[in-house]
Amino acid sequence: MTKDSVGICEHCVIISLTELATRPHSSGPDYEAVITVWVQEHGPVEQWPEFKPLLGRSPFQRHLHHLVTVGITRVAVVPVMPGRLDAKHSLTGVINAQRQALSAFPPVVEVIAAPHIDQLVEHVLVMPAAVVYDARLYQAVHASPGAVRLVDGAADTGLARLAPDALMAVVRNGSFGAAKQGVRTLDVDTLPRYLPALRRQLRPWWCDAAGEADRDRAGRLLIDAAQKGVLDFPARYLHPWPENMLAKAAANTRITPNQITVYSALIAFFGTYLFATQYFLSGLIIAVIAGILDGVDGKLARIKLLSSPFGDRLDHSLDVSFEFSWYIALGWGLSQATGDANALWVGYAILCVMILARALCGVYRLITGHQIHDHTAFDRGVRLVAGRRNIYVLVWLAGALAGNLLAAFYIVLLWAIATASVYVARILFALIVKRQQQRRASALTPE
Repeated sequence: MTKDSVGICEHCVIISLTELATRPHSSGPDYEAVITVWVQEHGPVEQWPEFKPLLGRSPFQRHLHHLVTVGITRVAVVPVMPGRLDAKHSLTGVINAQRQALSAFPPVVEVIAAPHIDQLVEHVLVMPAAVVYDARLYQAVHASPGAVRLVDGAADTGLARLAPDALMAVVRNGSFGAAKQGVRTLDVDTLPRYLPALRRQLRPWWCDAAGEADRDRAGRLLIDAAQKGVLDFPARYLHPWPENMLAKAAANTRITPNQITVYSALIAFFGTYLFATQYFLSGLIIAVIAGILDGVDGKLARIKLLSSPFGDRLDHSLDVSFEFSWYIALGWGLSQATGDANALWVGYAILCVMILARALCGVYRLITGHQIHDHTAFDRGVRLVAGRRNIYVLVWLAGALAGNLLAAFYIVLLWAIATASVYVARILFALIVKRQQQRRASALTPE
């Protein structure tokens, strides 16, 4: 991190103090956050690091999105060194365009010459526009009582929550040191690392995106932060590289996650047709491609800040539909190709066991409040090899290449039954543990 890019203080020394003293009282909104923009001497405003797309969203847009997420709806933008802003460049216009491009409800944003005390709330969230932050950092600083600066060891991240007078001291003295007195620090290393939505441990991160090398690093951090943790073997070890490559390529285009979801489902249903018509190897290649694309849509949504309940429901609904169709189509195709009428019934059996396994996962969550795939280290190990679509496709592919797909189809049924059996055992164990806890609680409760 460079000194000029992580804090607001070094950028504020050229703001006119006369303007601060003479600005009339405003009846406008009370700003809850201040974003400082380092005004460039040359080049179009749209190409400044703050506003230049970084995997589909500029650092400035990422600020607005995360601020709305923590409940902040009124944001002030402070251009630093405003005297150098060329008349041909409309900072206000660019910021309005950035705001309107967000898919979620963007906050109210106004460009002001400097944060005025009568326009700020008691404690205002402050950040430099060109730094990209993990979403958890906004929440951590915003939820901290009083004034606080976010640090990462000895480095100042530039994200802070300051009282208006402390912010004014920064402006007048041209140094963040003026705001350090009485402002406690919050270290990134002390914040929780577990992400329930991604089922993984990830240290909260931040990165300056002012330079090209910094932007590349920020892009890699964004992609890494979009990766889920607890997955089956293929999704964890084989799919990430092509998924990341495709997600990065799609991020700077108009392609949306929902479009990828639909396209991958169409490809997958084509695989259903190939299975039913006995083009087994071609169908399995299609199944592998569909499995990779199935991970791209979620990553792209997280990278471009386009996650939505509708997209999640669409993804899971189509996933279940084409996956279940594969079992029946492959059973039908194998029964026709080999003359083994039992193959179709094996397909139906796999389907029933998979439905049962999903139901068992729901039961476990009702009992324990945890997902069966991520409750303990044992569960995470089981998830790596548990019967799932991606593993089944690899088993079938191995069988097809070995010239005995029918045997691989039977193996998948046994794999599915073994997985469901482990889930049943975990539920029984969870019930025993819960009953013991209830007995201990009853014993401790006075009559």
